[in-house]
Amino acid sequence: MARWPEPASCWSSFLTTDAPGRVRVPDMIKLYAWTDWPNFGDALSRDVVAWATQRRIQLVPGDETGKLLAVGSVLQHARSGDVIWGTGVNPYDYQDFWLNYKKATLSLHVLAVRGPITRDVLIARQIACPDVFGDPAILLPLVYPQSVTGGRGGLLIPHLRDYPRFNADSAFRRGLRIVNPASDWREVVDQIVCAEFVVSSSLHGIIVAEAYGVPAIWFRPSQGEGYLKYQDYYGSTERAPAPVYELERCLKSSPKTPPDYTQMRKALVAALDMTLIDAVCGIPD
Repeated sequence: MARWPEPASCWSSFLTTDAPGRVRVPDMIKLYAWTDWPNFGDALSRDVVAWATQRRIQLVPGDETGKLLAVGSVLQHARSGDVIWGTGVNPYDYQDFWLNYKKATLSLHVLAVRGPITRDVLIARQIACPDVFGDPAILLPLVYPQSVTGGRGGLLIPHLRDYPRFNADSAFRRGLRIVNPASDWREVVDQIVCAEFVVSSSLHGIIVAEAYGVPAIWFRPSQGEGYLKYQDYYGSTERAPAPVYELERCLKSSPKTPPDYTQMRKALVAALDMTLIDAVCGIPD
């Protein structure tokens, strides 16, 4: 059995301990993460959740009940009784979740959400939602500590839909290094931390870069990925989104210093209710 990284000592006090007299704590919990195609942003959900909960993870289908949803725009896969921790609304399914699903009763245990738009959607559905924001990917530097060297210029992190076109056209990239978003998330992080700045059409390219303190520019070459999930993320840190539509303009931009995630990380980890998660998502031995 793989041994997950221990939570950093400064966060361990936020993790709920076993209640006195409790007979057994589940060793494994059920988690939904998007796995239709290899994508580093979705793949890291498993490792971040395993680190934060100190449980082994069993990935389950979206239509299964009694599961945890964390990293990713996967709120549309929530079913009554599920636990939400840092999840966000998906632009493609925004109308379905807000309007069509509103006709049916949905009861969720919401511990935290990615940002204020996701919270607004839940409240509109009359689902209680605390104002605790944060994509769990901001915890990645605690799971996989890496020193930022920043000596290799700019890095382009395309969304999965953009990668084939950008990878095939070296002239278009204007000298930027490019990373395949289908790579193992550790490989992506290793590329990020040696970059001076990141240009990304991938939401988690932006989130992970900023989590490690590397400035990131939101590059929006097409309308395919919607706007809401980026707006949701930027809103979580009280920033207005500022997409750039041409790569040449990205290279002329001055990327801003990433936000300080210290307090958001504390609040996100403190929101973990392990008694609830074990009861709802735990898999009996």
